Amino acid sequence: MAAGFGAFIARNGGRTLLVDADLRNPSMTRTLGYNDAPGLLDMVADKSSFDDLVINDSKHKFDFLPASTRIKASNSADILNSPAMKQMLKAAKNDYDYVLVDLPPVLPVVDVKAVAHLFDAFVLVVEWGSTSTDEILKAVAASPILSERLLGAVLNKADEDVMRRFEGYSDRRYNYYTDEKIPAEVV
Repeated sequence: MAAGFGAFIARNGGRTLLVDADLRNPSMTRTLGYNDAPGLLDMVADKSSFDDLVINDSKHKFDFLPASTRIKASNSADILNSPAMKQMLKAAKNDYDYVLVDLPPVLPVVDVKAVAHLFDAFVLVVEWGSTSTDEILKAVAASPILSERLLGAVLNKADEDVMRRFEGYSDRRYNYYTDEKIPAEVV
């Protein structure tokens, strides 16, 4: 979701930095193909320069700071709350129109709660059929800062066939979602 949103913004002219801050499971770093690249952990642990670590992803048109899969984080909340991370975010706000940070899930780990104060806004990504309403409510309530700065939620991996069953409960027509043309007399 974060990479797709980042690519959308970047391709529409916004100078965008995408940071993989899910240090326990850096799936975005792996998905984008930067497994062996140094990244966020190197910036904090080795005091490597942000400028030396950021990757200009020409395919997606954004800059990317990988999580680094070469080093395992011992305490990811401390790393994300480090002076180096705070300094990088502050500098990035001046250099980029948008700084998108992919964080780990809210409930199972403390990372998001520990660093919520560093971010201006949050978008909660909810997985269709996997995340219960109770879990969503707990996630939003997990941190007062997160709930105050929550812009909204995105439903990920939605089952379109099941969603079509709900169509009768709305005022929209199914044709709106397909390539089928609505007859002129209906319009």
